[in-house]
Amino acid sequence: MTTLADYLNQHATSPALNDVITTVTDVGKTISQLLRKGALADILAKPVTKTSKAKIRKKLDVLANDLLLDALAKNTHCAGVASEELDDATPANDDGSLLVLFDPLDGSSNIDINMAVGTIFFYLTV
Repeated sequence: MTTLADYLNQHATSPALNDVITTVTDVGKTISQLLRKGALADILAKPVTKTSKAKIRKKLDVLANDLLLDALAKNTHCAGVASEELDDATPANDDGSLLVLFDPLDGSSNIDINMAVGTIFFYLTV
């Protein structure tokens, strides 16, 4: 059986990108566990804030954003991180070579009707 690490080592373009993909994957597992718990984890609560674009942010949006932002900002390969949930980018590591942009929980407004959600991310080389 091929693991994600094996696949990335064989096919990805750089160790930096491999590490960022692994970070996003690890946080994705945590978000998935929270989604499975749903209301039992009190994460499907009513909206908590609005962005400057008047987008309503639910508790799960905020939590997923915070998890990804924290993990990616700590990743030594990330020079900066930008989220669809935030108005401004977050500087990360001076020696980082990648800028990572993400939507932490795309489709979160559909959770109540049991539709699929996911994390979208892009990277740019600095």
